[in-house]
Amino acid sequence: MPLIRMDYDTATDGFRFSDPSMLDTPDAARRVVIMVHGYKFDPARTDKTPHRHILDPRRDAAPARDMSWPRAMGFHGLTGEGLCIALGWPSLGGFAAAYRRAGDVGRALAPVITGIRARHPRTEITVMGHSLGARVGLSALPHLRAGDVDRVIALSAADRIDTARAAMATPAGRTARVLAVHSRENDLYDAAMECALPSGTSRALGSGWADAPANWCDVQIDCAETLEALARMDIDIAPPQRLICHWSSYTRPGVFDLYRAVAHGAVDPAALRAFLPSDSAPRWSRLIAPARAITPLSFGAKPSS
Repeated sequence: MPLIRMDYDTATDGFRFSDPSMLDTPDAARRVVIMVHGYKFDPARTDKTPHRHILDPRRDAAPARDMSWPRAMGFHGLTGEGLCIALGWPSLGGFAAAYRRAGDVGRALAPVITGIRARHPRTEITVMGHSLGARVGLSALPHLRAGDVDRVIALSAADRIDTARAAMATPAGRTARVLAVHSRENDLYDAAMECALPSGTSRALGSGWADAPANWCDVQIDCAETLEALARMDIDIAPPQRLICHWSSYTRPGVFDLYRAVAHGAVDPAALRAFLPSDSAPRWSRLIAPARAITPLSFGAKPSS
């Protein structure tokens, strides 16, 4: 199967590969997708390893939160699919410590990407991560050259706008295409991240980045207008079913149709943003709007026309 397990080693600040020879295969020369999990995993623990969870290519059917990302991204073990790299890193413990470690992992990832680019100058490289895994991908950009990474798919990114702004101002950031998927379902987690990292000055990326550069595309997947625009492109994503959910950016039916299209170059995030709403809905709007809808009118009030 065209998949490498790559685990971060805190002792060496580097990675251990299950089969490094696969980096030299024709599949690697075609396409490379690096998948990065988020918080509360550890590849060294059998009960917490992502390689028996979302990064396991052998999971055929499972609950949505346990689904196989490699399979959902089209990796079924056939020649010509490209190479999937399943990146594991220790993200247990307190959130602030895991956040800092995600930055370390991103920095360590950069020379791996540089090495792949040196081997295969024409391959397409995508980094895809959820939550703190998205921070790993963004943290790699300042340590890369222009063109080293083609795309970043950031799902419910656990980071701040200022961090992304600095990453996107680098040579690699200016050339990478970024799809940033968020939802008001994640508001509670975005607010919790800001509280856990009080030294930051900007809001979470889940709030939407109003003045993002042209190669950054925010996609709010609980916005009806966004879902309608994607449906016109034959990407049918189911509407939200929950008020609060940190995992909907990969559990919602249809979302991987979008991610595959981006990773394969069929959808360019820089072009996609022209078809989507320019502003994100305000935080807490999913929680507040239903309450407003059922609140009785105060005495003497009249419904608006």
